[in-house]
Amino acid sequence: MVWFTLRDVFDTVVVPGESRASLRLASRMVFAGLFGLRHARRRGAAIPAAFAPFVLVASFTGWMLLLMFGFGLMVAALSGWYRPAVPTFSQSVFVAGSSLVTVGLSETDATGPARWVNIAAGFCDLSVMTMAVTYLLQVQTSIGRRDSGILKITTASGDPPSAVALLERYASLGCKDELEQVLVKGRDWCAEVLQSHASHPFLIYFRSLETGAGWPATLAALLDLAA
Repeated sequence: MVWFTLRDVFDTVVVPGESRASLRLASRMVFAGLFGLRHARRRGAAIPAAFAPFVLVASFTGWMLLLMFGFGLMVAALSGWYRPAVPTFSQSVFVAGSSLVTVGLSETDATGPARWVNIAAGFCDLSVMTMAVTYLLQVQTSIGRRDSGILKITTASGDPPSAVALLERYASLGCKDELEQVLVKGRDWCAEVLQSHASHPFLIYFRSLETGAGWPATLAALLDLAA
């Protein structure tokens, strides 16, 4: 259980692209959430802005619970190496959780191989939390860069963005020569969005709050402008 959970965290957070681990906890939560929204809301309704952040936090919470359950099984198997002995499985999960969050609330002393279980639990907690903080910062950075490009397009092309409106705006201002730079910067923005969203597909579900149009509408406007 611990091995599969750590592998799922590593494949989801560190390895670019969609996770190929057997658990795929984050992907399953996304599919379950979308399935629930499809039945709870009318067809065609927009995904709530809190959907992606909620699934992201729930994924890391689920990973921590799985780790606590896995290490609880180890503690239960080595209950005789604790002083006093761990009597029940629920107490084993509590001891494992205490070691996992490195707060030391348990009143049992580990001896022999049980010490290594406690050390491994603390190390796994530090590793997962470090990856969680790093991943959150990376997500916020990627979303900021994506939404910055959206705002640059919508300020000139309207909201939702329109290639015809952008052409008319630049023509009325006498800035038709600057359209080439718009396409060059749009190409760079498309490459950045492709790289970030292909590496971490979870970014697709984060909505852009500063504008009514999302990144697919901005991409469509740039393609229309190029045509």
